[in-house]
Amino acid sequence: MVGDRERDTIAKDEANRLREKLTKAALKFIDQLDPAVVRQKISDLQLKAKTERDIESKAEEFKAAVRQSRTHEGEYQLR
Repeated sequence: MVGDRERDTIAKDEANRLREKLTKAALKFIDQLDPAVVRQKISDLQLKAKTERDIESKAEEFKAAVRQSRTHEGEYQLR
């Protein structure tokens, strides 16, 4: 039992060290990029995320409208 916990702790420590190393490397890479390129990439990603949220919201609205338009027999009413 103790050995299992110790192995788990060692594995978590190794994973944390690797994660820290990769994070440092990523930050170093980003720091070397042109700030204008970084700002444009961030802007592009934010716009993409907003578009995805908007599409998902519209899809939910459509699903709700379809559910409301069903009759008790499972058929759809035309409006």
